[in-house]
Amino acid sequence: MSTYARQRSATMNTNKKYPSKTIAIVLCCLLSIWSIHNRLQHTLPLSGNIDFPIFVDYASQFLTTGMIYNRDLDSYGSGAAVYKFPPLSGSILVIALKAGITPKALIKIGAILQLSAFTGGILWLTLIFLSQKKIFAFVLALYLISALLPTLEENLTRLQLEPALFFLSIIAVICVYKDNNFIAGLAIAIATMLKIYPVMALLFFMVTRQISVFYGFAVGLILASCFSLLTLGYSEHYFYISDILPILLTEIPLATLENISIERLLIIAGLSAPYITLVTKIILLAPLVFSYKLLKNIEVIEDGQTRKKLKALIFSMFIPFTLAGMKTFLWNYSLLLAIPLTILACLLLNNTKTIKSRTEIWPLAGLLLVIACVHIPAATITDYHFYDSKFEKILALWLVMAITPILIIALSWHTINLRIKKARTITDTGF
Repeated sequence: MSTYARQRSATMNTNKKYPSKTIAIVLCCLLSIWSIHNRLQHTLPLSGNIDFPIFVDYASQFLTTGMIYNRDLDSYGSGAAVYKFPPLSGSILVIALKAGITPKALIKIGAILQLSAFTGGILWLTLIFLSQKKIFAFVLALYLISALLPTLEENLTRLQLEPALFFLSIIAVICVYKDNNFIAGLAIAIATMLKIYPVMALLFFMVTRQISVFYGFAVGLILASCFSLLTLGYSEHYFYISDILPILLTEIPLATLENISIERLLIIAGLSAPYITLVTKIILLAPLVFSYKLLKNIEVIEDGQTRKKLKALIFSMFIPFTLAGMKTFLWNYSLLLAIPLTILACLLLNNTKTIKSRTEIWPLAGLLLVIACVHIPAATITDYHFYDSKFEKILALWLVMAITPILIIALSWHTINLRIKKARTITDTGF
């Protein structure tokens, strides 16, 4: 009998012995589906109501004036209602309008693409990192999609670029797991050409000295630049690089409720924090470097797949590292945190064994109860006032960002210790 057949048989026997576990999982799946349906029926009609019309207007302006960027440099302040992204996304809109696609159709296409990137991306991650447990992968993906759906809603109403960055980052993470650094660099380059901050993902490869990713990054930059140059022309690119980009790199924190960065929160509290972003980056960078060095220097992990999964998880730390260092950290950016959280959930679930006693059921029952308590209010209360400034919401988000690196270190250390004990046992017994 194969290993998979034995695992499946053991699972079926366990389910027969403890049917309450299966019933609880099915009920949570139904609750998750209900939650997703209930929220989307309120959110989808609001797709593209904010921000996106501004982007379409500037793309339409280019068709008549040949300029997609506003030449008034005073209009490029924090949170300004202008098109100030790199040329790539603007060139895509221009081509769509030239093809005769109406703004209403673009909104529908954008909403479908964002929803597909979010749900498909999470499912892809769970299937990759729980490849031995396909059913668990689907169930976990459903739970995560339902629980994290509010982070997508902020993007749907604005049709911002974060879901595209989300999916490109997932491609990069999976390529890191599969040791395909060239494609990872290509994905990071395209994400950087949509918005600047994904370039921080390259820091991992600088620390680990993996040069091949930079070849892919260079190719991606060239391809994206050629595409946008052919669409928008040289003058728009030169104006963005020479005039707009320096303003964006030196902008002050946005003072409205949209911005939940540490720097702005401390300013509101009356604390002077000129170096807070640097300190925060160092705090979040330390676990990333420590985890990788821990993994690299201790060669006792025999399971190559486990090592690769931990490496991919450590790479995904560029997301909270980058967001924490931003002067303007908007609510819709929190969508990206779903990537390290999904990978972390997969690795924790992958380490679980078949339930053999009633005492082991209680933690699972408690987890399912927590999921139910979170999902019921999430499903029944839809937030029509976006960028809510409730203290509990901000605190919860920053706790997630702070706990994630700690959990990664703990998981890495626990996995390595298990392998050390296994190696010692084999040495002592001679088997």
